[in-house]
Amino acid sequence: MSRLLLLLLYVTAMFAVACGSDSEGKTPTTDADTDTDTDSDADSDTDSNDADTSDDTDTGLIPLTSEMTQDGGFVVVGDGVWTGYSWTTAQGEFEGEVSTITPEEFTELRAGEPLCASGQVVMTWGPDTDNPADTELVHTYQGLAMIGVNVNQARDTDTASTEETPAGTVTPTGNGLRVVMAWRQPGAPFNFTIRVQLSGPNSETDELDRWCYQVQEEDLDENNAVVIPWSEFHSYCYDVIKRMGDEGAYTGQEFEAVVLQVSEGNSATRPYDMCLADIAPFEGEIDSDEPVDTATDTDTDTATE
Repeated sequence: MSRLLLLLLYVTAMFAVACGSDSEGKTPTTDADTDTDTDSDADSDTDSNDADTSDDTDTGLIPLTSEMTQDGGFVVVGDGVWTGYSWTTAQGEFEGEVSTITPEEFTELRAGEPLCASGQVVMTWGPDTDNPADTELVHTYQGLAMIGVNVNQARDTDTASTEETPAGTVTPTGNGLRVVMAWRQPGAPFNFTIRVQLSGPNSETDELDRWCYQVQEEDLDENNAVVIPWSEFHSYCYDVIKRMGDEGAYTGQEFEAVVLQVSEGNSATRPYDMCLADIAPFEGEIDSDEPVDTATDTDTDTATE
C-alpha cells in the first residue's frame, strides 16, 4: 500500500513539472523571440544615392533654361528672334595704364558656353571741359569694358571672307529685356558700375543713339537675372538730373546690339571677370507694384561704345 501511494505521488509530481516546463520554456525561447522580425535597420537606411539630391538642386549662377545659344561666338536668341555675332571691347587710358579685355573675340568659343571676358578697367582723368581755365585734372569716366551681341545679323557662310556680314537693327518686342549675368570673382558684381545698354547704329558718335540701364543689386534675382522694362532705358542712365527730362528717353527706337558694360570705379583700376549668360525680350507681365529701381548717383560718365 505504501509503495502504491509513493508511486502515485511520483507520477503526480512529474506531470506537474512537465506542464510547467511547457508553458515557461517554449514562449521565451521560440514564440516570443522577435529580434529578427523587428530589425528594420536596412529598411530605414536612406543614405543611398537615390535620396541624394545635392547635384539636382544645384543650379549655380546660370539658369538651367536659356533663351540664348551660341556657337563660335554667333548667338541665336530663342527661335531666331535675334541673331548676330558677339564681340568685346575696352577703352580708357591714364598715365600709360590701359583698360583691357580678354578674349578680343569669341570665334574660338565652344558651342553652348556663356560669353565670358576678363581684364581691367582703368580710372581715367583729364582736363575739365566745363572749366577750361582750371588746370586741375578731373575724373572723366572714360574707362569701360563691354561684352556685346548684335541682334539682326546673318551668319557669314563665306569661309574665305574676313569680314562679317553687316549688322541690322530691330525694334523691341514684349515688355522689356531679360539679361542674365555671371561673375567669376569674389565680391562681384557691385564693386563696379554695371550697365545694360541698347546700342543704335550711330551709338559710337551720338550719345542719344544709345540707351542704358544702371543695374542695382536689388534688381537681380537668385540667378543674377534682371528684367528691365523698355521704358527704363535712357541715354543718361548715369545722370539722375538729366534722366528727369524728355531728351534721351527710350521710346522704342531701333537698336543693333545689346551690351553688358562694366564702367570704372571711383578710386582705382579694377580687375573684372564677367559673363553674359542670356538675353531675350521679356514677354510676361512686369509687376508694377515693385518697379525697377533706377536710383543712382549723378556722375558725368558719357563713355559708351
